[in-house]
Amino acid sequence: AASDVRGKLNEYTEPIRVCYDYAGGREGGTQVEWAREMGTDESGQPIYEPVAEQLMSEGRLCFQPFVDDCGRKIRIKITPVRADGTLGPLYQHVLDPLVVPQGLEKEAERCLREMKTANSKFRVMQLSPVPKHEVRVSFVDEWFSVFNGADNHLEFRVKGLDLDVEADEVNDKMLYFHFRAGSSAAGPYSMRVETQSLRFRDVVVLCARYFTAHLRGQ
Repeated sequence: AASDVRGKLNEYTEPIRVCYDYAGGREGGTQVEWAREMGTDESGQPIYEPVAEQLMSEGRLCFQPFVDDCGRKIRIKITPVRADGTLGPLYQHVLDPLVVPQGLEKEAERCLREMKTANSKFRVMQLSPVPKHEVRVSFVDEWFSVFNGADNHLEFRVKGLDLDVEADEVNDKMLYFHFRAGSSAAGPYSMRVETQSLRFRDVVVLCARYFTAHLRGQ
């Protein structure tokens, strides 16, 4: 089977598609496996984990990465299978690490600059731990703030790496803020929010990560 991987392979926002030509009799259930690099083992060899089924389509020939795949390599394995069950030679291809699209990165950087000068905020829908309602979140100085109305808000001191930001792998509009012990609030705290679009979700994620990375460097 001659295979080809198509798409903008270096940007996580673009779906990755595999195309192949089968030869050698009538094709059966050819196997396509996707995995993402999750680190290395003690010997320095990469560790790969299978991707979720929900992220694949077109008979497993298409895979949609997400923002947490930035910097990761994606591995594709194809095993041709003939109609009688005979396996052909394994084909394997590893993509170069995925990157943030330039336009999306510039948008996140612009939002960070605005927040430093105008205290601008992101409007999101908070889903937990309180009932669903609209709030505004902002990153200012060393603080992450959640505003619900004029006077009701929470503040968390981010310096000290208290804040972790997690993008939902399957729901492309959802993200999570996790605060470890050491923030201004007592004990760990998590908040699940939903944005109006994947692009906006990822801008919030990137801003939060740039923000914490900046404080890490201070």
